[in-house]
Amino acid sequence: MSEHARVFVRHLRRLNGESDDEVAHGKEGRHRDAGAMAVLRRSLSFSPGAYPKAFPYVEPLIAEEEHDFGARRRAYYLVAGLYALNPIQCDQPFAEGLGRLAQKKIRQGGSAGGMELRLMALLGARPEGVAQYLRQLTTLLAADGRGCDHVALITDLCIWMNAHTDPDGLDRIRQRWARQFYQLAVLVNDLSADLVDVIDAESSLKG
Repeated sequence: MSEHARVFVRHLRRLNGESDDEVAHGKEGRHRDAGAMAVLRRSLSFSPGAYPKAFPYVEPLIAEEEHDFGARRRAYYLVAGLYALNPIQCDQPFAEGLGRLAQKKIRQGGSAGGMELRLMALLGARPEGVAQYLRQLTTLLAADGRGCDHVALITDLCIWMNAHTDPDGLDRIRQRWARQFYQLAVLVNDLSADLVDVIDAESSLKG
């Protein structure tokens, strides 16, 4: 699964104008297909996989045996739209990016309450409601110039968007997302600044 997801994300990055060399080595990219990116952004207004104009950009990367309305197909369409909305690919998990943004807001004297409420709604959402909350949260990350690991996002959503998935597996994903968010977002409120600095330093050493 993860290898196929990596291939798909490379495909999205090429649509965004990144050459194969740039994807691997950070070199100058190719022509950006602005039309494709606009179509994929527009697809977020529809249920994942229900916007025909997005078909040419996703279907070639979907395995023939995938069910027409299967979770994996819908996850790929959703991530394609989210990537077009915020095409910043990095190694940071989605929820960790939210946690860092919340941390920034709190340190600046603001509130991350709205973001927390959206995240809690996402974590409690049924498979058909996941797309709405991810779109809202992706918009917040994009506004602050923060990306996420789209490969990991696909992997999680293939489980999350499956109405027949193992409840324990889904709970593990939700708990991981909550942990990634709150280990960053709550620290600024509840712990001393010195301890926050220590935890930040340990995180940077871990890479």
